[in-house]
Amino acid sequence: MTEVQITVAIPCYNGEKTIERCVESILAQTYTNYELLIINDGSKDNTPAVIEELAKKDSRIRIITQENRGLSATRNRGIEEAKGEYISFIDADDYICPDYLDRLYTAITATGADLAVCKYYTSEQPDKDGGVYTIDRSTMYKELLIPNDNIAAFAWNRLYKLDIINDAGLRYDARIYGNEDALFNYQYLKYCDKVAVVDKALYHYIINTGSIMFSKGYNPKRILANMAFDYMLEDAAGQPYLEYVQVGAMWYNLILKRRIILSKARIPDNEMKSVNKMLRLNPAAFMKASVPLKYKLALPFWALI
Repeated sequence: MTEVQITVAIPCYNGEKTIERCVESILAQTYTNYELLIINDGSKDNTPAVIEELAKKDSRIRIITQENRGLSATRNRGIEEAKGEYISFIDADDYICPDYLDRLYTAITATGADLAVCKYYTSEQPDKDGGVYTIDRSTMYKELLIPNDNIAAFAWNRLYKLDIINDAGLRYDARIYGNEDALFNYQYLKYCDKVAVVDKALYHYIINTGSIMFSKGYNPKRILANMAFDYMLEDAAGQPYLEYVQVGAMWYNLILKRRIILSKARIPDNEMKSVNKMLRLNPAAFMKASVPLKYKLALPFWALI
């Protein structure tokens, strides 16, 4: 029997409405040498029954059930249970194109890269296919830490090497909400010499407006993302990629402060000081970065009030 090359891991909490579409998109992959882990993170809806029925369709599906531990701990469980050489995370809200695994696997193996990423859809957009290109250590932090060109520093839309993850002892930090994937990617990039980019959207990202990241109001858990930025800023001090970490921190906190002010939320003084500190990190780098113009125009206003 051929050894499994890829582990696909789906962290799932209360995903009864979307998990079937997600799983069906994985079962429709043109690349077939994978296992599919569905990690049920203590769902309280009908998710267990739905995934049990889905598992009957394909022997590659393995269900893991645990008490609710949160997204980071659930992704970590996927890493610990994985049998593949590579791992790809798919959120239960999302789904992938039929050639997602094939294109990422071909990109990482053909180029000798340590990570493969692809573009993603958030809405209707031109179906561009620019092939595969590679980026090295001189540009990978700029390309992968600052959200741009539909890549960003997410946990999904990429194929990681499990040997790198396990040899380095990398795990998602369960204390952090909203930026744990950026921190994980930052740490992973330390062990990369080359990244392969598939210049085509293959991942359908469904924005959940009720989530911590995209709810219109202010959620107190958002401030915990600055724990990740504090670590990255200290770690990157003196490195040529420090400015990209600074820009990412400024962008996140610009959005965060706007939501705090507009929602009239009352937060502790030390937390507001943390936000304001992030907004003043490196305005010059922010203004020259590939950040949408509306954020550049907004920075002076939100940094001062």
